[in-house]
Amino acid sequence: MDYKKFAVLLTASAVLPVQAAEWVFDGSANPRYGYDDNVFLQEDEESSFDFKIKPTVNLSRFQANSSSTLSLGYAIERYFSVSELDTDNPFARFDTQYQFERMQLGLKASYIEDSTRNDALEDTGDFSTNATLTSRSLSPSISYQLTEVDTVTATVDYSDKRYSTADFADSETKGLTLGWQRQFTERFSGGLSVSSTNYQIEDIDYTSDDDNYNLSWQMTYQWSELWLIDGSVGYRRLDSERTDLLGNTTSDQSSGISYNIDITHEGELNTISLALSKQLSPSSDGDVSEQERIGVVWTRLLSEQWSFNLSTSYQESTSTSNDDDTNRENLDFSPSFSWQFSPTMNLNLGYSYRKQKQDGAINQNVDSNSVSLSLNYNWDGIRVSR
Repeated sequence: MDYKKFAVLLTASAVLPVQAAEWVFDGSANPRYGYDDNVFLQEDEESSFDFKIKPTVNLSRFQANSSSTLSLGYAIERYFSVSELDTDNPFARFDTQYQFERMQLGLKASYIEDSTRNDALEDTGDFSTNATLTSRSLSPSISYQLTEVDTVTATVDYSDKRYSTADFADSETKGLTLGWQRQFTERFSGGLSVSSTNYQIEDIDYTSDDDNYNLSWQMTYQWSELWLIDGSVGYRRLDSERTDLLGNTTSDQSSGISYNIDITHEGELNTISLALSKQLSPSSDGDVSEQERIGVVWTRLLSEQWSFNLSTSYQESTSTSNDDDTNRENLDFSPSFSWQFSPTMNLNLGYSYRKQKQDGAINQNVDSNSVSLSLNYNWDGIRVSR
């Protein structure tokens, strides 16, 4: 893993006018023990106990008008009955921001190695193949305040995904997003966003080049002290080209509505959030899929230390290609209890029910049940000012 790139970025962020700075070195660890009665989410069920932990350390630097954070860690997974699923995957993330009088600059970067099984819900739904997914991303951004109520933004996004086996198709994503935002009232802000994104997918049998254009209206509305509505609704168009090994090219086009809406109620004892989304995503099967999702999260504070959490979601994934009738539905239902027995540690006991139904090239209807016990620890760390 190339940590040097992140060290260079961290050093570059420090080349600023000399000011008083605070350095923070902290971390977290979340050991988790669990049992799943259908690990691969297949009709031929196989169960296993598992142990997972993700130790993470963070180095942050804060000044009056800037901040930078570098996070490094390892994701370790052990399965007692299916040892071929055991993984040790490093990850690194970097985030920096610098504030001028009217302008703000930002940069995000990441390097992550992970199991494809952990990305299966957002990708192909294949929980049985255990390959390593290496993803890298880079996203610089700039915002400028034109007036007291108007702000314009620009963001460039680059990411690529590489797989350790030929079961999945590598992909590269490049995008540009331009936006305008206005604070109409104290409680309501809105604006326009236009984006252009290119997906390039490399399969063993063909390559594809997809251009997605999106125009959307974005808004944030503080309905009351308890209710917040945040989201975007727009129109998207996808132009696709696929070239096989013989050089034959086929073109396709699709269009539709895209949206991403979050509604949150935050009370004294109850916090409820509703999330609705419909968006495109490059898939490791060499296609671009459209994913429509609804999710609800409810948290109930039972006492100063105890809380109950319920998370449930339904997602439908379909191919944007006219030649592919693949359809996948995923349902998740996950209640849990949490005990905050110290300011830095809590114990979580949870249950999860997963269901997946696929139609098309693969026809199956499968589900699984799992239980887990996890200890979440956040280390306050060391703080130095100079």
